[in-house]
Amino acid sequence: MRVMIRIKRTFNLILTLALWLVAQTAWADDVTWYMDGGKNGHSTCTFNANEKTAEVTSDQHSKTLRYTWTSGDGLSWRVNQVGYGLAKFDHPITNGCVVTFPDIIGTVTGMTITYLQFFNVAGCTMKMYVGQIGTTPTLLTTGGSDYLVAHSSSTAFTATFTGSIDVDADHPLAIWFDGEELQTGEFTFGFTAKNNTIPTIQVVYTPAAAPDAGHVFNITTSGNVLTATCTNNEQSHQCITNHQATLTLNAEDGIASITNPVSASITPSLSDFNTDTQLGAICTIEYATQGSTDWTTVAPRTVGNYTARATVSINSTNYVLTKNFSVIEGHYITNDYPQFTINKTGAMAGENITVIFTPQMGESMATLTVTGDNTSLSLDNGISDNGDNTYTFAMPAEDVTLGATFTFPMNDDNFSQDGDTYTIKNADGWNYFCQRIQYDANIDGFSGKTIELAADNITVTTMAGMVHPFKGTFDGKGNTLDFKPTTVTMYCAPFQNTNNATICNLHATGQIEGGTNSYIGGLVGSANGNLTIRDCRVSTQISSTVSGIARIGGFVGLLSSHYDQCHITGCVFDGLIYNPYYSGTTYGCGGFIGAMSEYGYAILKDCLFIHGQYDNNNAKCELWWGYENDRNSTFFHRSNNQGKGTLTNCFYVGTRGLKQGSPAVESATAPTNFAHFGNPTDHCFMQTYGHMMVFGGKYYTPIYGDLVETYDFSGVKSYNIEYDDKPLGIPDIASPLWVPLLCYKRTFTNGKPVTVMMPFNFTKSAFKKSGSSDGLTGHFYEFKGIHLDPQTSKWTAEMGEPDNPETTTMTANTPYLYVPDDEPEYWYIDNGGDGVTIFTEGNEGGTKVKPYDGTADFAWNKWDFIGTYQPRYWSETEHFDEVGKVYGFAGSTKEVQGVYDNTITVEAGEFVRAKIGAKIRPTSCYLMWTGYEPDYAPARGLTRGAAADEDVPQRITVKLVSASGDITSIGEIDTTTGEVSFDSEAWYTLDGIRLSGQPSTKGIYINNGKKVAIK
Repeated sequence: MRVMIRIKRTFNLILTLALWLVAQTAWADDVTWYMDGGKNGHSTCTFNANEKTAEVTSDQHSKTLRYTWTSGDGLSWRVNQVGYGLAKFDHPITNGCVVTFPDIIGTVTGMTITYLQFFNVAGCTMKMYVGQIGTTPTLLTTGGSDYLVAHSSSTAFTATFTGSIDVDADHPLAIWFDGEELQTGEFTFGFTAKNNTIPTIQVVYTPAAAPDAGHVFNITTSGNVLTATCTNNEQSHQCITNHQATLTLNAEDGIASITNPVSASITPSLSDFNTDTQLGAICTIEYATQGSTDWTTVAPRTVGNYTARATVSINSTNYVLTKNFSVIEGHYITNDYPQFTINKTGAMAGENITVIFTPQMGESMATLTVTGDNTSLSLDNGISDNGDNTYTFAMPAEDVTLGATFTFPMNDDNFSQDGDTYTIKNADGWNYFCQRIQYDANIDGFSGKTIELAADNITVTTMAGMVHPFKGTFDGKGNTLDFKPTTVTMYCAPFQNTNNATICNLHATGQIEGGTNSYIGGLVGSANGNLTIRDCRVSTQISSTVSGIARIGGFVGLLSSHYDQCHITGCVFDGLIYNPYYSGTTYGCGGFIGAMSEYGYAILKDCLFIHGQYDNNNAKCELWWGYENDRNSTFFHRSNNQGKGTLTNCFYVGTRGLKQGSPAVESATAPTNFAHFGNPTDHCFMQTYGHMMVFGGKYYTPIYGDLVETYDFSGVKSYNIEYDDKPLGIPDIASPLWVPLLCYKRTFTNGKPVTVMMPFNFTKSAFKKSGSSDGLTGHFYEFKGIHLDPQTSKWTAEMGEPDNPETTTMTANTPYLYVPDDEPEYWYIDNGGDGVTIFTEGNEGGTKVKPYDGTADFAWNKWDFIGTYQPRYWSETEHFDEVGKVYGFAGSTKEVQGVYDNTITVEAGEFVRAKIGAKIRPTSCYLMWTGYEPDYAPARGLTRGAAADEDVPQRITVKLVSASGDITSIGEIDTTTGEVSFDSEAWYTLDGIRLSGQPSTKGIYINNGKKVAIK
């Protein structure tokens, strides 16, 4: 059948714009001609003696390199008697040699000529030009010059020309010659292929977008093949390969199976066929018993002879393809060994099956079995050894499986074993390790075994776990494994597949040219089961030319395990994931994990992301980081929101708007409070100190100070304020930072006051407690001032509740006292989904002063209430000048040593003067005596200049005053924890005077933070 179909395309504005965009983003191409006289069969040469031309084909056999000359013998293209290939032109100036490239249409950016012999007698200046011939030629340059000067010897060399030239068929790219050339001797532009060298001319260019003239297809069918041939066969016509596209109906003989029908298929896919041809073909495949017309779309499952029919509909015309096949009564053979090939994957009972054994790494076969439900064959027991590594057996009347064991040679110089511990000693040992996983099924991927790397800086090309996954523990011992694969496939990584594996103490480096492959990892390609990676560093550079989703991970390409977890702890990625050509076009990548299955769980702790930069012709071609779903994520990528993860104490350093984890500042010097970070956790390649890291001699502290970012298993990001003793880096957030959810992680005790200072405005009703929907209960108090009773010389600090405690907005960066009515483990605030804006600018490096309110009641007040976002210490070296002036609440009644070694009784509910060794945690508050003379003096005098230090009070009673003006309770700060508590045994009058015990006189008193009536 033969039909012609014309497809007409309308070039409207949209199509024109689309073609223009394609032209702007065209990919560079290169064409190579092999100038070895046809020695290796890569190129052919056609001569026309009359026209004095010779045409050489390119390696694609679709582009022409054309020699023309005006006199002489022209081009020598031959292989001499000793096998040397020649492509030689003598006296190129005298004989008028010009080499043109008529099929190169577009923008030429480079030409490289290898094994070039361009020489002349010394003293002459024969020159070679590359460019576009004209009155004012446009030239490529070499070494900063417009031309290449001939060498004085015949030694072959490489010449490279660069620039940018637009060429077409009328103004082609050319090579021509000028200058001085003697009339005798060898003055040559040529090539000689010696010692298996292959000289080449390579042109790099961006093809010009040719106009699409549309297609006129001639469609024919023959048996099971449909062919669509475009009748426009001009070379400039944008068309499919060789101007032809085919559809083939495939139907092969198969074995009858209730669960597996024997199906036919069309190749290539209809979508690919239609993309190439724009024919919009539709196809239906049907089946019938041979000779029958009872067609059905259900593929056969039972024994018989059948015909498959494909009806391809194109523009309302049907084209029919047919193929006969048979379904036989037989059984399948399962073979999981790459060492074995079998002549049939299935056969009928009694048929002879041949197994061919091919060793992969010098192993010998120890046993061979064929097993099924009712079958048990072995060597010399149903399996015949033919003596030439082939074995035969008769197919049983059931499905069977091949089994085998092997004996592997081991060289202790490369790879050794000591019980369940194996040692890799060099690159050959790594190769043996990889091969053993792949071909020795009995070792089960080293499950339960430990592999130690005893060699440093070894370069390897082989992946571990290519067929069978690695299941053991790999301990790198702090050594470096340089991975540079010669062939890159999907899931390419030093460990291509793992299952319940552990990898630790390893530094991975190298280069992976990923191309268009997905799921590439700097350490693991695909992880099944639980995967543990700890104390590792990956510095590998991974390139991708994917324009779209690449799914590449700095550590793990794909976390494919379902309901299993990937734990990555104490690890650093300081490698590079990049597109070598275009910035921002490759996405769907993760700094640690590139892709996750729907139920994958990633748990990262104490990890650092430092992405490198790639410089390509002064253009930064990094990925665009910082998008959690459709772009690239700094730690784990969740395509389509698949998978879940948690980040704890994970930092990133970068300049591209990164998202996951905590942004960190890199510094070459230690923080000023470094001495208080405590003992580090040693992670082999880095150390962590609470919320700070040291890696490569540099210090990393979070930009947002005591704010730590966390991701939970649902992918929700929250910011946490940790109530602990650790300093938290830089406290100031100069520009307001919006966060969706903030947690204040601190354990509270019912009725026990604590001092707090928050870096945002809030109302009490905005807080929730411990993850529940219940609102926060309790009371907030602000500092009013301190009274001195001249009759009793008692100092009393007054803390007042806002007038409307439920709706009053508490001010950011202001110290408060909070008395809880419950015992939440933490507060959280999201303002009903609106989030909260954090700012700490102007808090004076982590402290905030709240002076007295200036009212008449406190006119003689010389005290400040101070909050801090950093732990504060009073010692002989830190804040020594404040010792004796600083007060914190006492947690309980106790006897303590005074500043001057005197013993005093401190009662719960009093401010206590701190001495050397005191400290206070971040987000807590303390009192400070300003040191000024009071307006009036008590009986003992309180001037700092005239009186002794002990005249400053050792303790201060505290009153908590409700919004109604009633005194509700009295409390104190613990100088170690900053928390406040009440003494249940203490009784006070409403004026705040402590009694010796429970009163017997009728009246209203205060006990344990509550008003009590004595009748």
